[in-house]
Amino acid sequence: MKSNLKVAITQDYIRYGGRFMVIATMIDALNKLNITPDVLSFVSDIDSKGVEKKYHNKLKFTAIKVPFNWFKKMTEFRKIWFNLIIMSKYYKKYDIIINSNNSAIFLQSQSVINYIHFPRFDRILKNEFFNTHKNIKLKTSFLVRVDYLLSRGLYNLFSLDKDQANIANSIFTKKRLSAVHAIPESKIDVLYPPVVTDEAQPYQASEKKGFIISIGRFSQTKNQLLQLKIAKKIPQLQFKLIGFSKEGNDYLKTCYQFIEEQQLDNVELLVNISYDELQRELKQATFFLHTTFEEPFGITPVQAIANNCIPIVPNSGGPIEIVTLSNLRYNTKEEAIQIILEMHNKEDHSLLLQELKNNLKRFSKDEFISKFNKILQGENFKK
Repeated sequence: MKSNLKVAITQDYIRYGGRFMVIATMIDALNKLNITPDVLSFVSDIDSKGVEKKYHNKLKFTAIKVPFNWFKKMTEFRKIWFNLIIMSKYYKKYDIIINSNNSAIFLQSQSVINYIHFPRFDRILKNEFFNTHKNIKLKTSFLVRVDYLLSRGLYNLFSLDKDQANIANSIFTKKRLSAVHAIPESKIDVLYPPVVTDEAQPYQASEKKGFIISIGRFSQTKNQLLQLKIAKKIPQLQFKLIGFSKEGNDYLKTCYQFIEEQQLDNVELLVNISYDELQRELKQATFFLHTTFEEPFGITPVQAIANNCIPIVPNSGGPIEIVTLSNLRYNTKEEAIQIILEMHNKEDHSLLLQELKNNLKRFSKDEFISKFNKILQGENFKK
C-alpha cells in the first residue's frame, strides 16, 4: 500500500473509551505504513498529547473539526447528518474513508470501510432508543421523538452495501447486521477490538485483595445501579465501580443517592481515575462484574481476564464470545449473586483463569493490526 494515500477516519463524536481504542489502533496500523490519517468529527475530546499520556502510545494524526453540527440533541439523526456532510464536503479528498460512526447511510462507496460497533437501525426497531431516554426532561422529549421518527424513516430507505468492506466488532454484531440489512454473513468480516496490548500476566493469588470491580462510563446502558443492588445483597464483599463521567451527570448522581439511601458501606465509586490507577485496581481485584445486557462486544471483560479477574457477565451479546465458561454468565440479578458467592468460596482460581486466558489472543492488538492490514490490501483498496 502506498504511503501517500489520503485516509480519513470518521466518527461524529469522539471521546476516550472502547470505541476510541479501536480508532487509536487503526491510526497505529496506518502510521506503521507511513500514513498519517485525518480524524474527522463534530466534537472530539482527544488530541495526540492526551493519547500519548493516556495510552502510552505516540500516534500521528490530524484532528479535523467538521462544521454544521446543527443537531446536537438528536443523537441518531446527528450521525446520519454527519455522514451526509462527509460525503458532500470531504469524500473526494480521500482515497479511503474508515467509517466508525455506527451508521453507514450516505456512505455507499467502495472506498469506504465500515467498522460497525452495533447497527443503529436494529436498536431503533427494538425501541431500545427510547429505553436510553427514560429520565429525559420533558422539554426535550419532542426532539427525541422527532429524532427517532426521522432516523427510522431514513433507515427504512437504506440498506448496507454488501460490496463494501463491512466489519463487525463481534459475531453477535455480525449476525445482527446480517439480519437487519439482509446481507449474507459471509460478506461481513469480524474484527475484534484490540483490548490486549501485552502478554497476559501470570496469576498470583497474593496480589488479589478479594474485592469486586466494574469498569464503564456511568450511564443507564452500563447499568451501575444493578451493581449497587447486587452489592446491597453481598455486604461482606467490597465493590469498586470505576467509570468516566462528565460534570452534571444525572445518572452518577442517582448512583450516589442510592448508596446514601441504602447506607452501602461496601461500595466505592472511582470517577475519572487515571489509566495507571485503573491498572492498579484491576491487578488487585479478584472479581469483575459486568451488567450491560446484549452488549455488542465488551472490552472491559477482556481487560479483566488479562488482569486475572474472574469475570461475571450477562448471558447475552458479545461477552458470550469472551467468557466462554457458561458458569460465569447470568440471566438475572439472583443468578449473578449466586455466581459471585460460589466464586468467592472457591479457594483456587488459577485453572479457571488459564482456561479463560487461552481465548485472549483473538482480542490482541497484534491480531487486530494483522487483520486490519489484510482488509486494507483488499480488492477495493488496491491503488
